[in-house]
Amino acid sequence: MPKAPPPAVTVDLPRARAFWHRQQGLADPIGDSPHAIVQAVGWLRTLGGIDAYLALWSRGTGLTRAAVDEALASGQLRVSPAARGCIYLVPREDLGLVMRFAEGLWRPRAEKDVAKAGGTWKEIDAVATAVLEALGKRSLTTDEIRAALPDGTVRSYGATGKKVGLSSPLPVALRQLEFDGKVERMVSTGRLDTERYVWRRARGKAFGGSKVPSDPQARTGAIVERFLQSAGPATIKDLAAWSGLSQTEAKAGLARIGAVPVMVEGYGPSFVRAGDEQALAEISPEAKGWRLLSFEDNYTTLHGGPAVLVDPIHHGVSVKIWGRGGDATLGEAKHLASRAILWGSELVGFWEHDPDHGAVVTGLLGQSPRGQKTALTSQAKALEHFIAEQLGHARSFSLDTDDALRTRVALVRAIGHATAGKSSGTA
Repeated sequence: MPKAPPPAVTVDLPRARAFWHRQQGLADPIGDSPHAIVQAVGWLRTLGGIDAYLALWSRGTGLTRAAVDEALASGQLRVSPAARGCIYLVPREDLGLVMRFAEGLWRPRAEKDVAKAGGTWKEIDAVATAVLEALGKRSLTTDEIRAALPDGTVRSYGATGKKVGLSSPLPVALRQLEFDGKVERMVSTGRLDTERYVWRRARGKAFGGSKVPSDPQARTGAIVERFLQSAGPATIKDLAAWSGLSQTEAKAGLARIGAVPVMVEGYGPSFVRAGDEQALAEISPEAKGWRLLSFEDNYTTLHGGPAVLVDPIHHGVSVKIWGRGGDATLGEAKHLASRAILWGSELVGFWEHDPDHGAVVTGLLGQSPRGQKTALTSQAKALEHFIAEQLGHARSFSLDTDDALRTRVALVRAIGHATAGKSSGTA
């Protein structure tokens, strides 16, 4: 077995964090073009709340909801299955790539589930053909498509299908049509803060005419390239966790693009794109400034959770986690329930929006940097106006509620109060 090459450079965690901060578009605002932001910083999760808008707002200047919605309507940005099959906001240029990649992860599992439910792929193909006929020139929800199909077209998989999470062949047929480039998924309201979609026949060239590598290994390499563009230096484990690839497949993708090994002290053996190793070695970790991030922001999730972003003095702070719920420490958490505040590249607190008073509430883990409290207040006020005037609510995901927001606001206040007397590396 060949010996792994030595790291090209070794850097400390603050330097790596500064590099992530820059690559994520958080050091220098990118502008007011949603398309340009997503192209530069990578794909953004859409969870049915406002946070894709917030992720764009925190990385841009003068960004408006109308500009984002227009980019969606024109097809410059698309909502699509992508990494791990999750739904992301992607630039049109990457649509074919993410579709083919997501299909490669989805199809083997879908075939097994259909067989377990008592169906066949021949049945899936027949339903797909009927769906295209029913759509015609209309845009329909899944329920509207079901109602428009001839009686008997879609059967229930019954109790057997329920056990594998598959009620009928229709969802599988729609997903296959999407992966074939025959139908397009569109947000039902024209806005990103929904998980309700309508389907229509694809217009123009499949996948907006974007190029799709025919070789699966080339597609894997392209996915790895996109990840390292916004998240390098990154470990194999974190690349695999984000993409849905096995670690063996992730290693092959890194080799395919000639990724360069580096060592990040306090994070581990990592990789960057070829040519980025020198910029990593030379970057200054001194850039400062406030950023109020989105829920499940790429910056807080792509490197195994927030521990690498937080002064170790705060690793023992208890926080609420998202997903299965419950509590964890900042040193252990993978997915935070609350939205983060950065000072420079360091996570120093949390914020939430109070639905009763229309206010952004902030809580810092330590003392505010000297002379910077007014700047944080100004950022919070700007975000309040963006939420009030352009978004209309502050829910994070499709099942979020105002009551849940109130609970998170109380938690942010409690963290700020409980840690008010502590100092940190940012104080």
